[in-house]
Amino acid sequence: MSRGFKKVLVVLLAVVAMHASCKRGDIFSIEGQLEAAEGDTLYLEQRGLAGIVKLDSVVLKGNGRFVMKQPAPPNPEFYQLRIGQQVALFAVDSTETLRVTANGSDLYHSFKVADSPANDRLRRVDEYTVRVTKAIEELRARHETREISDDLFVEQFETLLQEYKEEASKVIIGNPASAAAYYAVFQKIGDY
Repeated sequence: MSRGFKKVLVVLLAVVAMHASCKRGDIFSIEGQLEAAEGDTLYLEQRGLAGIVKLDSVVLKGNGRFVMKQPAPPNPEFYQLRIGQQVALFAVDSTETLRVTANGSDLYHSFKVADSPANDRLRRVDEYTVRVTKAIEELRARHETREISDDLFVEQFETLLQEYKEEASKVIIGNPASAAAYYAVFQKIGDY
């Protein structure tokens, strides 16, 4: 082999190695432990405007530990972990490692992302949306059974929606570029 060819080969191998190491860095990881989920299949799914896309899955062993890795999104994106019909929503912003814990028998209520203020805010928006949706459903049921008048129904309904908008606005105005703000903007309560 000629000396010039060796130099070109060494440079080419260095470029390939550097490119491969850069590509490995463009991932996000989810490391976690789910209690009471041995033998269950845990799915990682991306939630986008076009719907839900299944990305990965793992059958959980006795200790419930798992690791999943995916290409990092260029912008904050929403994902969910799912066991059966139970889901837990979270946001990913580029190349980060999220550490999660939950109980497989109540994934939604027990799901926690350690040291993630963005996911804490997202969780608060989600919990508030669920709480207001439930309050409106209860209000609607009371109206249908004629426990409350039409006027009282409309007044309380509008009050609930206004309170929700005020809470969502705090998240949006607090950090308009955050994943939680984006999530809050697109929340629906019933048809609202």
